[in-house]
Amino acid sequence: MRAPTDLPAQALAVALIALASLPAWGGGREANPYRLAIDPGEYRLQAPGRQPAQPARRGAQGRLAEMAHRHAKARGLDPALVDAVIQAESAYRPEAVSPKGAVGLMQVMPDTGRRFGIRDLEDPEANLKAGTTYLGYLLDLFGDLSLALAAYNAGEGAVMRHGNRIPPYPETRAYVRGILSAYGPGRPMASARPPPAARRLYLPGTWLERRDLSPYRLRRDPWRDAPG
Repeated sequence: MRAPTDLPAQALAVALIALASLPAWGGGREANPYRLAIDPGEYRLQAPGRQPAQPARRGAQGRLAEMAHRHAKARGLDPALVDAVIQAESAYRPEAVSPKGAVGLMQVMPDTGRRFGIRDLEDPEANLKAGTTYLGYLLDLFGDLSLALAAYNAGEGAVMRHGNRIPPYPETRAYVRGILSAYGPGRPMASARPPPAARRLYLPGTWLERRDLSPYRLRRDPWRDAPG
């Protein structure tokens, strides 16, 4: 006889007690032919009234990940990098607050949010906008992925005070190593912050052949050619 699956802990305990109390088969002259067989890999004890919340959590995380990828692309960042930062900062928990006061998915400090004109950091959309804006700013400032991550963790001032090197803080160094490992070791800076499309600038009086003009749309000078 096999125990039914998904039995709560109390129900399974009662079943075991009841089975153990059965009288011997045939009034005690023969052994009980029934044996309770439980495959540990097939059964899971569960406290009564409590249902697993993992599917709901995974669904919410998927929606937040889509939101994060949208904000990453809006600011020219690799979504995989932003995902690695969020995993390290909050594990996709928008309610997370650090002992130092960093808030939300990307653990943005209130002062940093105000610096970029964003205050409602408890809101995932606002938090992602502030975090990705700040991360993009740091990548442009330092031009180096490791230094930008160190500055995101310890502050840009700490990186500058240590000669534009990763500060010798164990937490910061472990943070940078962890994100680089999750993001992909050896990825070039260009993958984290792809450069904008190159633009050609021509001085007044430059002569161009017709073939040079084909990729461009000519616009008149709004000051020189304005009517009147």
